[in-house]
Amino acid sequence: MSAARSFLLFSMAAFISKAQAQNMVPNWSFEQHTQCPDYWNEVERATGWQKSLNNNDPEYHTDYINVCGTANFSVPANIWGSQPASTGSAYMAQVSMAPTVMTDYRENIYIQLIAPLQPGSAYDVDFKVSWTDVSQHASNNQGVKFSTVPDFPIDGVSQVYSNAIITDKLNYGSNNLLEATV
Repeated sequence: MSAARSFLLFSMAAFISKAQAQNMVPNWSFEQHTQCPDYWNEVERATGWQKSLNNNDPEYHTDYINVCGTANFSVPANIWGSQPASTGSAYMAQVSMAPTVMTDYRENIYIQLIAPLQPGSAYDVDFKVSWTDVSQHASNNQGVKFSTVPDFPIDGVSQVYSNAIITDKLNYGSNNLLEATV
């Protein structure tokens, strides 16, 4: 792994709800899985989640981390340091920049929502992020992008994002993004 990478741990990816309603993101905490992780790039082992193939090198990608995983992919101790899951027993490790791999490299994951969002409606969007022990650079502009097609282009524009710089390696900061209107 290159020293020029910045890793983030996503504990709750996009908790999206409509004013006190049900979460719209299935398997939001990555608990449900088809297999335990034992190697790199196994996003799909978290039920329903997919890895985007846009703006990244297929050799590298977001990694699934679960308490049932092998040593490098287990919770709390793994290749990125030691961090318990914010909730339950799983999270994803994502690279937010890797200029030694490629310019504008990004790792992105996506899942189909339980139901379509309604245009003009307001939604609460929340996710938790922690900086890993092995990261050398902080990251900001973590966000959520909505699309009607799978594996959509990654163009640096998210409908909802936080520009807070993630530097806490001990806790998960809640990037509560308040309300998003779709």
